[in-house]
Amino acid sequence: MQILVSYRPYNTSRPRFRGGKTTPRRRSRRETRKQPAGKRDSRRRRRSAALPHRINKVHVSPFLSLPPPPPPSLPQRFFPNHHRFAFLGTICFFPHPGELMRTGSPNVVCSVLPTHWRSNKTLPMSFRVLALGGDVCDGTLVTLRAGNDENYCGELRNASAVMKNQVAKFNDLRFVGRSGRGKSFTITITLSTNPPQVATYSKAIKVTVDGPREPRSEC
Repeated sequence: MQILVSYRPYNTSRPRFRGGKTTPRRRSRRETRKQPAGKRDSRRRRRSAALPHRINKVHVSPFLSLPPPPPPSLPQRFFPNHHRFAFLGTICFFPHPGELMRTGSPNVVCSVLPTHWRSNKTLPMSFRVLALGGDVCDGTLVTLRAGNDENYCGELRNASAVMKNQVAKFNDLRFVGRSGRGKSFTITITLSTNPPQVATYSKAIKVTVDGPREPRSEC
């Protein structure tokens, strides 16, 4: 963080505030000795010039020191606020919901899904899968599957997309199958490369008939 500090010289002749009253600065024994007026004034000026500066104001700049932009393998248009994210090797950490999330594979990241959603309802944002490695070519098919221990293969709509510029965008992805009460789906992302690449997004989304709603009032 950039901190701008403005200084003012330490003025020894300025009165100090003590108990709401202005009192002059307490002089040392050497200064209290009787000396010619001109000599005392010159010594006071030399002392004030030799003393360090006093901090007057501290201004905190709103501009933070930004980290470097994302690697060239990631499209810049999906990272308008790249200073919010921290890149550690090939794994991305995205703290803000609705953007990106790491998966079980270090070379694959995806959009963050809502924690609870209604069945057969359009997602608030299009689901994206990004391939960080350079071995995924354009035109590679990316398939999604959802399941858990209660519903091993949940029904999905528009669950396949084609990789373009290492980004696969799923338009109008819908979760039709329900995950069950108190349970969430685990998303399996399959990239049809040679050999295939598989990534998992654990406890991605809970799908129910009603979707998120207020809890029932206790009677």
